[in-house]
Amino acid sequence: MVLLWHVGTADYADLAEMPRLAEQAKVVLVLDDADQDAIFVAAQNNVFNILVAGYYTHRELGHGVSSAAEGLGHMSAPASNLLSQLVRLMQRNAPDGDGNPVRSRLSRREGEIMDCISRGLSNAEIAAELFLSQKTVKNHINRLFAKLDVAHRGEAIAMWLGTMGSPQDPRFDLKRDLALMTNRR
Repeated sequence: MVLLWHVGTADYADLAEMPRLAEQAKVVLVLDDADQDAIFVAAQNNVFNILVAGYYTHRELGHGVSSAAEGLGHMSAPASNLLSQLVRLMQRNAPDGDGNPVRSRLSRREGEIMDCISRGLSNAEIAAELFLSQKTVKNHINRLFAKLDVAHRGEAIAMWLGTMGSPQDPRFDLKRDLALMTNRR
């Protein structure tokens, strides 16, 4: 089941329902603006279909719903950019070597592809960015999903982001990380 959920600016308190809803359905979150807290609450709850008003067409809304049904992620540019900034911030602060168990399980190329997936890129966009065929990208994704023991992009992104800082990890502090990102702009 796919839930298309519009959360208006005045309704951000409703995001407290995200964990329960994300367990019951694949959520497509539609936001009035690129609110950092709303986007990160969604990502923390494995919701990687995030559309921001003014940055998607009706066709892309349909694609977001289809993607969610298939277990794929689809994000408007502001949501994707915000999560990419957090990933880069966490990568800079991540321990080197074996301190990151997910990264150590993936080849360099699979890591590059996972970085692209976490930015919300499609297989075609990944292929273009890394100068690979779409079939090669698909093969890499299938292998890395098997290595990570995940079924879809949302799970892979959550695991990828989670290894660089998760709510259970004492080094992870979402408010601090958001403040760092905001101050760097």
